[in-house]
Amino acid sequence: MVFGSCRRERIGRQEEFKVAILLTVAGAEAQEVFRTFTYEPAKAAVGNQPAVPAKTAEQFNTVVRKFTEFCVLRKNVIYERYVFHTRGQGEGETIDSFSHVNLGRCKIA
Repeated sequence: MVFGSCRRERIGRQEEFKVAILLTVAGAEAQEVFRTFTYEPAKAAVGNQPAVPAKTAEQFNTVVRKFTEFCVLRKNVIYERYVFHTRGQGEGETIDSFSHVNLGRCKIA
């Protein structure tokens, strides 16, 4: 039992060390962004739902996921609609293919 808890502590320190290295290499701007992140608290088991462990700033995969969510470009729906409405129908292009191009990107139903 003692060895298991020591191993978990060592793994936890390794995770914290990875996060520290990531933030050091990424620089001051990334550190500022990191300070704005919020994390999910642990959730107790309810009925058939299993318990969910807390997501913390010390977990490397959680921090990487947060940075990925922050950095992935979000679609500018207004711009996509502008592009859709100003697009001309190509030569030989059917009306169906013309009207369905980029409809998903500009969220027009």
